[in-house]
Amino acid sequence: MQQYLQERGVEYVVHFTRAENLPSIFALGLLGRTDTEIRQAGATFNDHYRYDYLPNAICCSISFPNYRMFYRLRQENAQVDWAVIRLTPEILWTKGCIFCQDNAANSAVAHMTLDERRGLPALQRMFIENDGLHNRARLGIPTSYCTKPQAEVLVLNPIEPHWIIDVMVDEKHRIRDIENLTKIVRICGEQTRFYHAKGYFDARIDYAHWRGLEVG
Repeated sequence: MQQYLQERGVEYVVHFTRAENLPSIFALGLLGRTDTEIRQAGATFNDHYRYDYLPNAICCSISFPNYRMFYRLRQENAQVDWAVIRLTPEILWTKGCIFCQDNAANSAVAHMTLDERRGLPALQRMFIENDGLHNRARLGIPTSYCTKPQAEVLVLNPIEPHWIIDVMVDEKHRIRDIENLTKIVRICGEQTRFYHAKGYFDARIDYAHWRGLEVG
């Protein structure tokens, strides 16, 4: 699995979150919902229903965020600032991971057994070259990106702070509360680096192909 990811040039696992969550993430790590509710009363969750049926899993993506969900959440929470945390890909072969080649809440994916979504074959399905409808070469999808933009990795174990590489935030002029975000950066900044990275807050290059094809 490690060799396969290296051959594809995968450098990051990514997780988006509200910027206000960053101090607790740097203190406790990324936790699933159950663990978060136990350790952090009043925590705010993006997905209230978890139709993936794994409420204590941590939702991540490989290389690039699930931009459709990310965009929807930002529109629904217009006054909230967000961050994209980049994590080391070592998580994918050292922690318990469920590999979903589409949105994990998609009924066809959610009803697959966990064993069907584990291991190298499941990971490789996330990068399928041509399934008769979606051709990576024609769409210009980078080798390190999953074929479907909503493909997800559900991490079944807590992700400790030392797995964090850095944090991406939006361009300065698109940040809602720069004063508050600056305070957050000061709290967390000694432990990692923060960067402005507009690209993580936009759609993928192949977004037009997927418009109307996916749910979520």
